[in-house]
Amino acid sequence: MNRKPGFSVIVFAILGSIILFNGPAYAQGARGKAVGEPGMVWRLDLTKDQKTNIIAKEDAIEKETLPLKNSIKNNRDRLNVELSMDKPDNSKINSLIDNISKDMTDIQKKRISFMLWMREQLTTEQKQKLQDLIKSREQSETGSGEGSGY
Repeated sequence: MNRKPGFSVIVFAILGSIILFNGPAYAQGARGKAVGEPGMVWRLDLTKDQKTNIIAKEDAIEKETLPLKNSIKNNRDRLNVELSMDKPDNSKINSLIDNISKDMTDIQKKRISFMLWMREQLTTEQKQKLQDLIKSREQSETGSGEGSGY
């Protein structure tokens, strides 16, 4: 069955979302819980070098995105304060929303870049195994025996 090229991007975006938003707990040893299932990425029979490189890249991305996550939190806090005022300033609210959106977009770009890089690190067999694991997960989630059609 041929899958559309976008399938991999979606899968890796989901994987990246889970990886990057698990924060320090993830970096402290909970690795491999990506794509909604414990150890899915690490069930790809990665070599020691692949694991080392992926972990190092994850750590670098986490360090890059931490200031953005902090900025999002700060802007959300400021937004909540502004919204709780008797007469909120609509232009200030819009500015805070724009800042939050920009930071979230920057995180998503970094996440996708990481996932595309990670995909390049996998062998053809590992890529196929990842697709099989994802298909199996989709089937168990839908209970229909069919994937999502991507």
